Amino acid sequence: MFNNVWPYLKEVKMDKQQKENIYKNIGFCISITFIFGITLLLMLMIKARWYGFFILAVTVALLCYLRSKNKLGKWKIRLCWIGAICMAIATLFISKPYENISLVGTIVSEGIGMVTKLPAYSEKFLNEEKSTWKAPDGYELEKHKLSASVIELLKTDKDQEKVIYQLHGGSYLKKLRDIYRYKAVVLSKKSNGAYVASLDYRVAPEYTFPAALEDALEGWNYLLDLGYKPENIIIEGDSAGGNLALALSLKLRDNGMEMPAGIICISPWADLTEKGDSHQYNLYLDSSFGIEEGDKKSKPAVPLTYAGDTDLRNPYLSPVYGNYDKFPPMLILVGSYEVLESDSITIYKKAIDAGVDAKLIDQYGMFHVYPFMYNLTPESRSAWKEIEKFMIEFLRT
Repeated sequence: MFNNVWPYLKEVKMDKQQKENIYKNIGFCISITFIFGITLLLMLMIKARWYGFFILAVTVALLCYLRSKNKLGKWKIRLCWIGAICMAIATLFISKPYENISLVGTIVSEGIGMVTKLPAYSEKFLNEEKSTWKAPDGYELEKHKLSASVIELLKTDKDQEKVIYQLHGGSYLKKLRDIYRYKAVVLSKKSNGAYVASLDYRVAPEYTFPAALEDALEGWNYLLDLGYKPENIIIEGDSAGGNLALALSLKLRDNGMEMPAGIICISPWADLTEKGDSHQYNLYLDSSFGIEEGDKKSKPAVPLTYAGDTDLRNPYLSPVYGNYDKFPPMLILVGSYEVLESDSITIYKKAIDAGVDAKLIDQYGMFHVYPFMYNLTPESRSAWKEIEKFMIEFLRT
C-alpha cells in the first residue's frame, strides 16, 4: 500500500504553511519523546510510585491536546511546554520511593546498582588504569619510592606541616587510581592546603595480608622521617582503605608509637567475617554489593582474596574485632543501605565505649562511599562539610 501512496505524496504540492506545520509536528513529536522518554526511564530506574506514571501520562495527553488546538498562540504553546517540563520534574520528586532520600541521590544509587551488575563491570574494575591525571595549578606531585610501594605527595606552592595520609579503596585488589588523585586535591582544599600523601600499596592476589599493612606502616614512618609530626597527620581511608586506616592505627597503638591527630573512615570494610547484622538486612538494598531480591547469596559481598590463609577475626584484618582504647578522634561516614553499615556502627560503638571522641554519620538511604559524589547530591555535600570540619578542627595550629 505504501508503495502506491509514496509516489502520490511526492507529487503533492504543499504550500509554505503546510510544510511549516509538518516540521512543527515532527519537532513536537521528537521533543515530547525526548523529554518524557527520559523522565519515564528515570521513573522506571528509581522504581517510582504508581501515581507518578499516571501523572506523567495525563501531562503528555494534555500537552498533545493543547498542541492540537490551532487557536493557541505561540506564547501559549511555549507556556504549555514550560509547564509540561516543570510537571515532568515535579513528577519525579513526587513519585520517588523514599521521602528522606534526595531525588539525585536516589537516581545515582539506582544507576550505580545497574552499572555494577553489568557483566563487564567486574572485568573493568580489575583492569589496570593508565593515569591521565595532571596536578592542577598551585599543586605539584612528588613520587617517593619505598621498599615495596610508592607514596604520592601532593603539595601546594606553600610550605605546609599538615598532612592527610590517604589510603585508597578497591577491595585490596586495585592500585591507586586517578579518582584518588582528584580526591587528594579535594582533601587538600578542604583542609586549608594540607599536603596529601597517597599510598600506592601492594594488592592481591599477588600480595596478601599483611602486605598492605606493612606498606602503610612503612609509609607512616617515611612521613615522620620527612619531618611531619604525628599530631599534624590525619589518616583517611575509604572502603578497603578504611580497613587499612583502622588496622594501621591499631598497629601504631599496639607498638607503642605515637598516634595521628585523627582518623577519617568512609564506608570502612571492617568485618571480613560478614557477621554484622547489615550483611543480612541490607543485602537487597545495597546497590554496590547487594543482590536482587529473591536471589540467594553465593559468595562474600566483597572478595576475600587479600585475606589469604589468615583468620578473618584477626583485628588487623577485620578491625571490628579490635579494641579502640587510646585512639585519637574519629569520623566515620557510611550509608544506611550498605551491607557494610554494621561494620561502621560496631567500630563507632567500641570507640565510644573506650572513651574516644568519635562521630558517626550514618546517612539514610545512601550507598557505598557516597561522599565520592562530591557536589552532585545533597547527602555527599553534607558529608564533605563534616569531613572539612573534622580536618580543620584536628589539624588546627
